[in-house]
Amino acid sequence: MNARPREPGPADSDTVPPRHPVSLDEKKEMVRRVDNDRAWALGSSLATIGLTIPAVGLATYVIDQPLVLGLNPQNTALLFLTFLLSMLTFGTGRTNVLFGLVHMVVFAVYAFMVFVP
Repeated sequence: MNARPREPGPADSDTVPPRHPVSLDEKKEMVRRVDNDRAWALGSSLATIGLTIPAVGLATYVIDQPLVLGLNPQNTALLFLTFLLSMLTFGTGRTNVLFGLVHMVVFAVYAFMVFVP
């Protein structure tokens, strides 16, 4: 018989590394790591944002100087809108896509007003 040599294919162990299934414990560990990283990121950003303005406000009160944020009326309105939106978002304990979309719209308006006053 005249047999042709077989071409190596994807089933050969030297061409395709074997897939090893991820166990349930490994999946839980990956989810825990992502949750932990997300908690660190949110915690640090909230601490930075949430403590900077009150600390500056307290410092200006202690040294008896006026607090000037340097905001025009449009930016002041956006700042209060952001505070209101943040209270609605974080006050309920749950969030959804709609809250995130509204946050993105407020950010887009702010970015637009930075470049087109």
